[in-house]
Amino acid sequence: MNYKDIKEEMKILILQTVPLYGTGSGSYVRNLAEELNVSDNVAVICPEESEATYPFRVYSLELPFLPMFTSHPIYKSHPYSEITTEELAEIFCLFLYKTITVLKDFPATVVHAQHLGPCSWVALLLKSFYKLPYIITEHGTGVFNLEKDKRFFLLSKKAMEEASSILAVSPWVATQIENVFGKALSEKVQFVPGGVKWSDFQRTTLPAKTNKFNPEAKPVVLYVGRLIKEKGVQYLIEAAPKIDGLIFISGDGAYKAQLKKLAQPYKNIKFFPHFTKEELIDFYYTADVVVVPSIWEEAFGTVVLEAMACGVPVVATKVGGLVNVVKNEYNGLLIKPKDALDLAEKTNLLLENSALRKKMGENARKFVKNYFSWESIVKKVKQIYTEAIERGDS
Repeated sequence: MNYKDIKEEMKILILQTVPLYGTGSGSYVRNLAEELNVSDNVAVICPEESEATYPFRVYSLELPFLPMFTSHPIYKSHPYSEITTEELAEIFCLFLYKTITVLKDFPATVVHAQHLGPCSWVALLLKSFYKLPYIITEHGTGVFNLEKDKRFFLLSKKAMEEASSILAVSPWVATQIENVFGKALSEKVQFVPGGVKWSDFQRTTLPAKTNKFNPEAKPVVLYVGRLIKEKGVQYLIEAAPKIDGLIFISGDGAYKAQLKKLAQPYKNIKFFPHFTKEELIDFYYTADVVVVPSIWEEAFGTVVLEAMACGVPVVATKVGGLVNVVKNEYNGLLIKPKDALDLAEKTNLLLENSALRKKMGENARKFVKNYFSWESIVKKVKQIYTEAIERGDS
């Protein structure tokens, strides 16, 4: 069957190797699919384990375990670096077979693969089998993994060469793709970030600053994300005795027990589990500053955008794609990685200066609304799909 010959409306099949909650790329797919979905025209294949319901089709992929480039904060996962070649082949074959089966029920006209890895390899074969055009979104961890795991390189390179377009979630990711693969592919690469659903962050009634977690309404510094060493939370904890406020840490991960041990001497640190969407927005609105202390090259920063959408300035390390979102002294402050003193000083600068904090928070909201709302991003993505279908694939 040649899917190019289908004359009905565009049907979009999104391939993802992680669940739709718990990671930046999972949230990216969930939000993109919600915005794209009109009259049952979007389907997602992913290893979804939750009982959540979605306004689009989700075909759950059963895998022997969850493969990750790092780790997942909710589900047990294995990093690709520890997965054997036999296990990697099994994951790929299961994904390919599932996708071919899904196409019988959902006749896609375009495929959108996430990450340079099994999803892009499956998309490559779908083009060969069915002449289905596809695009790839690279979130950063895929290209980062290529430098460590050479098993991914040849197939990922071929997948990129055959893709209609390659979407990079930040200019930093686009640069990394060029660094790894050379300039030959640069013409295909477009900067298309993730975003926030602006309507989710419009609260007419804000949560009370005083609550059971903060009965004295002290200043609050918030961290949200996976608790892995690369996220640099240990440096936030090291800065705790110098920070003039409470520190709320939300998330789960392999490093959580060690972080709790490091935090034991400090009474101003409170740990929370992974928040639901509604809980998270409430916590953003009660925070004074959000800190992103990553020590690795973050590709993007979904947490940064969410915090800014709530009018909260961000203190973030000057690494990777974070510098494309946090504009120093405009909507937040940039700090040196692995520097607890710099982190404490910049955080206190905002905590102690309400006028500066308010101004940066206002700038942050405007910045996100103007450049990172899903409502505007999805228009660009639709155009890229349309161009891929119209060009066809030879």
